[in-house]
Amino acid sequence: MKKMIFLLSIGCATLTQANAQWITAGPELGLNFSTLDTRFNGVNADNGTRVGLKVGGVVDIALTPHISIQPGLFYDAMGAHETYTTSNVNEAGVGTTHDTKYDYRIDYLQIPANFVYKFGSPRRGQFFLGAGPYLAFALGGHVSNTDVTTVRHANGTVTSASNSTDYNLHVGNNANTDDIKGADAGLNFNLGYEFPMG
Repeated sequence: MKKMIFLLSIGCATLTQANAQWITAGPELGLNFSTLDTRFNGVNADNGTRVGLKVGGVVDIALTPHISIQPGLFYDAMGAHETYTTSNVNEAGVGTTHDTKYDYRIDYLQIPANFVYKFGSPRRGQFFLGAGPYLAFALGGHVSNTDVTTVRHANGTVTSASNSTDYNLHVGNNANTDDIKGADAGLNFNLGYEFPMG
């Protein structure tokens, strides 16, 4: 009986050690490319892509040597660029052009759960490709706005004036008082490289 318990103990210890090698954790640093859907006075607007910093960590749960599930926790700087241009010419031949640019930056705490496929050998480092859902919570946001007005006079002269403003975004779920919702959910895609040490 003692031999049986001893052998079972060794077997369980070996199995635990083998399973522990399939679960690793590590930091992750990268860039993200994000855009926003905005609505102003009932009109939807498409925004240009903004590049932001993404830093945090993941737990890699290997299902096979090449397929993993990676839940994580990240600080994610997201946002978008938005540009509007309006022009008109009055009866006197004076043309006016308004160029308005917005730069949105919103900081999120993001919790993704990606399914990842790794290429190559772990001993030499691996490229990986993945996708999965995420849930994010807005920490705060900021908008920089630049408005340039250019006037082309009938005599050929051109004058311009610019105005810039910066303001913080209000986070919450009240459509009447808040600028951005407190929570965000979606799908993300990732591509990267994992060093041999993980």
